[in-house]
Amino acid sequence: MVLDVRLPGTGGLEFRRTLLESGIRLLVIFVSGYGDISMSVRAMKSGAMEFLTKPLRDQELLDAVQAGIERDRARRQQAELIAELRERFDALAPRTRSPAVVITGSQNKQIAY
Repeated sequence: MVLDVRLPGTGGLEFRRTLLESGIRLLVIFVSGYGDISMSVRAMKSGAMEFLTKPLRDQELLDAVQAGIERDRARRQQAELIAELRERFDALAPRTRSPAVVITGSQNKQIAY
């Protein structure tokens, strides 16, 4: 999501906070024509992936959006892997979920028992 820090009404930083409070976790690129160091620090602390100042160079914005797409793709792949591992773990019988059996160095027959 590309947000201007000075959105009419609430403003970009406040809008970002509202999204987070609603459980909406989108990568955000903030832009501003009147940005200063304090504002950019607040934006980055709110989880922004980038803070660009106007006037924007087209390639600068395209590069930031592309980096966001790649970061989101990696995050989604990791979430899918974690969900798959969680599903496999949940399918195990309660006794086989305990890592203590494996950690103790037991033989396979002992673990199976």
